[in-house]
Amino acid sequence: MTRGLAGLLLAACLVSAGCDGSLKLSGQVVGPTGTPMARVPVYLFVSDRADTYDPVLWTDAQGRFGLQRTDCTCDFPIELIATHPDFGIGRHATTHKALGNGDSAPIVIRLMPRPKPPSYGEADQASPPNG
Repeated sequence: MTRGLAGLLLAACLVSAGCDGSLKLSGQVVGPTGTPMARVPVYLFVSDRADTYDPVLWTDAQGRFGLQRTDCTCDFPIELIATHPDFGIGRHATTHKALGNGDSAPIVIRLMPRPKPPSYGEADQASPPNG
């Protein structure tokens, strides 16, 4: 899904869900220094639907994204996933119940870098000697 998973990325989201089947979300994806990240995909998965990750939201020039849906059910689990080829991947899962009845709640998706595997020499030094 991405290449070179390293660095840190934040996606600050605001999600509002109502029991009438509506879902509104908006947010901004920023890099490690707080710089807005343009053209970053943000995936939305709603577990009450049979389809896969849909839709893909792309951030604008200021790193913002938004969506409004009316085909969701009350207390459905949702998951947001933001990706960047240089800064990594992160996800946040929540439900309507956790958000409250139509109330807005801030969500932050924090992407942490994957640990780098040791180099060949480091791996040899870390191994215990054979008896």
